[in-house]
Amino acid sequence: MTSCVDFDGTICKHVDDTLVRYADFGPMLTSAETISSATVTCAADTALTISAVAVITTDTSVPTRQGSRTIAANKGISFALAAGTAIAETAEPVRMKISATLNTGKVAVRTARLRVSN
Repeated sequence: MTSCVDFDGTICKHVDDTLVRYADFGPMLTSAETISSATVTCAADTALTISAVAVITTDTSVPTRQGSRTIAANKGISFALAAGTAIAETAEPVRMKISATLNTGKVAVRTARLRVSN
């Protein structure tokens, strides 16, 4: 299986794995904007369990392909992924929608690709 981390590419997980992932909204936000709440959804895979969605409230070091980077407090979210439906290697990955409600009332959205395998 390919090693995929952060949002530099496709998130790869085994159907039996539970993974914690992060979304950094910092580059999308002004210095005055912070995240108040967040949601993560994946309509294409009803067997996928998304849990522990939380705003990162302290500066947090997260893994990347190049090593690690820091997501600033209130500028990112974390979430856990479990279960899911395995898809063929040749199939398109499913899309996850990661939404952050900001202190200004705006909603910032990122997407990520997910491939679940057996």
